[in-house]
Amino acid sequence: MFNRWYIIDAGAYQIRIFDESKDELIQFQSIIAYKNNEVVSVASQATEYVYHRNNSIKVKYPFCEGKILSDIMPLLKYGLNIEKHIWKRPCVLICLLNRSQQEEQKWISYAKELGIYRVEFITIADLMKEHIHFYIHSGHSYTLIGLNIDGKQSFQKVIPFAGYQIDEAIVQTVLKKTKCFISMEDARMLKEACSKSLLKNKNAKLSCFGMNKYNQYEKVQVSSMDLWPCIEAVEKQIILWTKQMISTCSLELQEKILENGIYLSGGLANCFGLQPYLKYELKCPIICTNTPQYDIMNKMKERRND
Repeated sequence: MFNRWYIIDAGAYQIRIFDESKDELIQFQSIIAYKNNEVVSVASQATEYVYHRNNSIKVKYPFCEGKILSDIMPLLKYGLNIEKHIWKRPCVLICLLNRSQQEEQKWISYAKELGIYRVEFITIADLMKEHIHFYIHSGHSYTLIGLNIDGKQSFQKVIPFAGYQIDEAIVQTVLKKTKCFISMEDARMLKEACSKSLLKNKNAKLSCFGMNKYNQYEKVQVSSMDLWPCIEAVEKQIILWTKQMISTCSLELQEKILENGIYLSGGLANCFGLQPYLKYELKCPIICTNTPQYDIMNKMKERRND
């Protein structure tokens, strides 16, 4: 008999699950569509109901700021696809924002219902192993700023400035400019398109569909520079809080942090402006991989292999 391990990195927008036995990573959106409290669809198939005019169909995002807000069982069943086998005992390693007995208990309850044999938890801070490790993890619903010294957490701060707040600002910007209301899904896509065009030094024309005052969908268009202030405002808050957290350290420790550089990860890490902004304001190296959205998952895989 042997254990079959799954590694779960559950974000507010996407869930990533790695199946060790298959050496396979799957990722899907953290979204569930309900009709009269019955599950209609999950993941990408549920996004079509964002635009549905039937008020009986509701869409929920069950994760926010590292917490479970509503039932996640439909997503777990969809992503884990656990096979019942007498010789294989399913086990999961789950990444949490921080050590919360309440959140751990929620996961344990779901795992028990799924027939999972063993559950282990690890935090983002646990994954930072360098001697002096100052890190910024910026995702969809929060940004985590922290410092580890010799593998132990010195401090950690969660701020509500991340991808979701940019999306909210984009919704309001589009509303002011076009008099049309767009969904958060469309705002997210506009954010990504805006970032990509600005990285190419282009002020691209971006379009999507929005609902006008007559409750009808029409095509709306904005430019990348129209949306840049939405991104910039959130990035400035991340920089402001990073400076604040560094300032709480001793002068000697501040020097070592800036000498070693700051580790940047998460889905927002590649967004236009954040890396050069941090480097310019802090005058230190910004360490970021080519795929920062997968950094936590990769570090969890490394920890399992240790």
